[in-house]
Amino acid sequence: MVASGVKLVENRPWAPPDSFVGSRFAIHAGKKWDQEAADKIEEVIGLELGKDDVVFGAVIATARLVRIISVESPASALPEEQRRWFFGPYGWVLEDVVAVDPPVERRGYQKLWTFDESLLPRVPAGGEYVPEDRTCSSCGESRPVVVQMDDDWRLCSRCYRS
Repeated sequence: MVASGVKLVENRPWAPPDSFVGSRFAIHAGKKWDQEAADKIEEVIGLELGKDDVVFGAVIATARLVRIISVESPASALPEEQRRWFFGPYGWVLEDVVAVDPPVERRGYQKLWTFDESLLPRVPAGGEYVPEDRTCSSCGESRPVVVQMDDDWRLCSRCYRS
């Protein structure tokens, strides 16, 4: 759900260091089926997922961490459409999600680990990924640019997906 941009809060049992807020990081899909997570997705949005519908053991997206919330902090800190995804104990609130398509198979590790960002994301021939904020040619917002074909034409993650 994160890679599609539908779910912009990741639940974790631990909070990252405060210095991690503002960082872009890779989202890794675990190697095991999580029936509890599938049940939650069905409960929240009515989508029934099976094992054949998901990717295992791969980096599926990158995102920027914008803030951390906890069960002690009000969920009202989240946009209303995202509150349904938070169940804690900590929520990593994300923005600028960029799907990695096709996913990059890699072994995952617990908590935070280093990943070679040069592998992400894959872009059309002649384009390049620019992780710094630049002005999108389509929407005019200053965001990380997913595709930059030349100095005059670039797309942010939101416009690239549409």
